[in-house]
Amino acid sequence: MPTISRYLPTRFKRSVIAPRLLQRLKKSQTVLGGPFKGMRYHGDAVGGAVAPKIMGVYESELAPFFVKWSAIPFQHIIDVGAAEGYYAVGCAML
Repeated sequence: MPTISRYLPTRFKRSVIAPRLLQRLKKSQTVLGGPFKGMRYHGDAVGGAVAPKIMGVYESELAPFFVKWSAIPFQHIIDVGAAEGYYAVGCAML
């Protein structure tokens, strides 16, 4: 659970509910919140940070920028990231 430790209170992480919630989040195929809410996501695409992505808090620091940029009619966008395309697909969806 270290990938989501900063998002959950200590007493919750130690509870019986936490492991069950994590398993359910990993099986989910849809981002539940944040600017990419509704985006389909395959939880096995990357090894870490699956739960924060599904919960919609993974990009919380960047969310205001994504929302602001989504109003600009860009003709071209260059994504120089290297992963499963979470941001690229999320931004394209916006």
